[in-house]
Amino acid sequence: MNDQQFCIAASHDIDVIIHAIAAQPALPTATRLYVTQIAKVSPDELVCIVKSFTGEARVGMLFRAVGAPDIEVRLAALHWYPPRPETVGRAPLAKVTLVGHGAGRIDPKELLVSFPDH
Repeated sequence: MNDQQFCIAASHDIDVIIHAIAAQPALPTATRLYVTQIAKVSPDELVCIVKSFTGEARVGMLFRAVGAPDIEVRLAALHWYPPRPETVGRAPLAKVTLVGHGAGRIDPKELLVSFPDH
């Protein structure tokens, strides 16, 4: 297997793993967002496209990155994309703005899980 084939296989594997994690039961109030694309990034702000796997995302919610638990961000803006016939059955997509510690370190394919604001 050459390097390019290995990278393609690894990319596919990580998608399968993330989807498997997202499908696991969570706290009834947990919301899971999967980052698919980055639109704009700075150290403390990220504008990105996310898939919503579970829960109901709302402005003001706090999220941690599964791969980097020291990243804590607040959902500052949320715009749901309307469903289209070709996307029926897929996870809903939204453009979101996340602000807070480590927002600039969030990468595509990162799974974000909500946590209670104490």
